[in-house]
Amino acid sequence: MATDDFTTNTAPQGDPEQLAARFRNGANWFFWIAGLSMVNSIMFLCGSDGHFVIGLGLTQVIDGIAGVIAKEAKDAELVVRVVAFGLDVVIAGFVVGFGVLARKGFDWAFLVGMVLYAVDGLIFLLVQEWLSIGFHVFALFCISAGLKALRELRRYAAEAALAPALADADAVQP
Repeated sequence: MATDDFTTNTAPQGDPEQLAARFRNGANWFFWIAGLSMVNSIMFLCGSDGHFVIGLGLTQVIDGIAGVIAKEAKDAELVVRVVAFGLDVVIAGFVVGFGVLARKGFDWAFLVGMVLYAVDGLIFLLVQEWLSIGFHVFALFCISAGLKALRELRRYAAEAALAPALADADAVQP
């Protein structure tokens, strides 16, 4: 009887195919974040002062500092922009790394990536970029949905692995 109560209370919720899609979509947000940040970085490299609200705050800070330095050192403007772009690529590479590891099912990649992205969002809070903050919150929600789906998928796998043992136990019971 206790076994039935346990399996009923911990039964996974949702269709496994939908959970798998939600898990992948959550992990894919890291790729979107990195890619959209690189769009901002390419815009900066090309001399644009504009940016999209959907990028990383850290890369925008790097680009902003580099923009100030580039204006002061006209002779080295291209070098400064290229160095900033290189730093942006490294940062985006880390975000892509979190996406790769999250897609491989590492909880810690989801969690660490989410914490770092939340900290990145604080940059926008300091400068009161409300649309960027809203995007960060939305992306964090989507990433967390992916982590939740991953955990539900693991519950399905554990239930499937236990099913033969539970069937044998039920057959032995009088």
